[in-house]
Amino acid sequence: MRSLLTVFLFLCCLPSTVHATQTLTNLQPIQGFWKVWGDGHAEVAIYELSTERYGERREGYAVSIVVTEPWNVAKSVKSDQARGPDVVPALKHNLIRHFQTGIYDYHTMTSTFSALASHEKVAQHGGLKVTFSAQEWCGQTFHALELKPDATLSAHLSYFESDPRGQSRLAPLLTEDHLWLAARGFQNTPIPKVLVRSTYDVRIHHAPLAPLAMSIQRSERTLRIQTPRGDFTFALGASPHEPLLGWTTPWNERAQLISAKRVPYWKLNSEAGLQELIDLGLKSASTRLKRTP
Repeated sequence: MRSLLTVFLFLCCLPSTVHATQTLTNLQPIQGFWKVWGDGHAEVAIYELSTERYGERREGYAVSIVVTEPWNVAKSVKSDQARGPDVVPALKHNLIRHFQTGIYDYHTMTSTFSALASHEKVAQHGGLKVTFSAQEWCGQTFHALELKPDATLSAHLSYFESDPRGQSRLAPLLTEDHLWLAARGFQNTPIPKVLVRSTYDVRIHHAPLAPLAMSIQRSERTLRIQTPRGDFTFALGASPHEPLLGWTTPWNERAQLISAKRVPYWKLNSEAGLQELIDLGLKSASTRLKRTP
């Protein structure tokens, strides 16, 4: 138990002092951003997902949720208060992937947070935090990255004996998990040319958590990012306020937009809220069970 607590407390225990020489980047959203994203609603988008696992092509779906939240930069969590000396507005992106592998399924979630305002406790690239979790019938995995002005702090837990738990400190870099937000162009800040490898890629494919050099090419409706192991491509909507039309990744994942809607999804937890899910193109989880008439 003590070893588990050590991993979870690691991110809080490591020093997170800010270099006095840090120059604050002008982290503010594009013009007109708050007219769209200041209504308290979230963008919920459903994608048809195709990926590879255990050497075979797997079909499933992805749910992308984008919403603004107040963020406490001192505690590195969503703030209970809308304003305060350590509170900045932030963008949250939850990306849920669900696909079948034979008799059992995979369910993963990546949560990514980016600042929408500068602060002495926010890194120049604007990234705040990434958490990743995977649940499948063999076991669970959890990985958290805190992006500080002077370092990226990593801690993970896994059921694999080869890598059951770990802690590390990397250079203060943005991560590939932030590309789903950065591709939208919500801010004029350029995408860095060196990014930390995606936590999804690291945990699912047992790859090293390491910085990777990027080559970035953006056209009117496509963003292509070349990495040493393959490319990311993002098919862009007509404006940053419209969802991504799809993406591909270096691990041969493909996603194509099915539907999207702006809703206060956290309030739609009654039986009546199920209709919103059906309208988006998904069924209730309770309909999966095969019942005897």
